This record gives sequence, C-alpha cells and structure tokens, in this order.
Amino acid sequence: AMVIAIGGGFTASQLLVFLLSRINSSPQDVHLVLSLFFLMFQRPVFCCTVAIAIMPFVLRNRTLAPLTSFMSHPFWFLFARLSYGAYLSH
Repeated sequence: AMVIAIGGGFTASQLLVFLLSRINSSPQDVHLVLSLFFLMFQRPVFCCTVAIAIMPFVLRNRTLAPLTSFMSHPFWFLFARLSYGAYLSH
C-alpha cells in the first residue's frame, strides 16, 4: 500500500505539472472553460497528491517518531476543534 501511495501520488503530481506546462505553453489551444476548471482545482489536487506521496515516509520514519507523538498528543485536540470551528464559521 505504501508503494502504491507513493507511486500514485508522484504520478498524479507529475501529470498535473505536465498539464500545466501544456496549458501555459499554448493557451490558445485549450478551451477557456477547461483552462479555468484546471486552474481552479490544480493547487488543491497537487497538495493532496504530494501529501499522499509523502505521508508514508512521515508516518513510518523512526527518526520522526518524537514529532509524530508530539503532534498526536491529546493536548492538541482542543485547538484542532477550535480552529476547525473557526474555519467553518468564516
């Protein structure tokens, strides 16, 4: 599953980079609606694909175990709920 996540994440991110370079090199060849649709979803999809590709390294890396245990401490639950509530209300 780790190899699939890494391979799929990097493949999808490289596909996005390829599409973006094609759109930027010849913007007249691409329909305006398709270009706007791609620009609207390109950054969130790129961030998600990079996160999917990097997460197996972060979660299984023994040198990052102190950081992982610090960030998963129950102390952060209240802040996570408050920030998500502020995100939803704004």
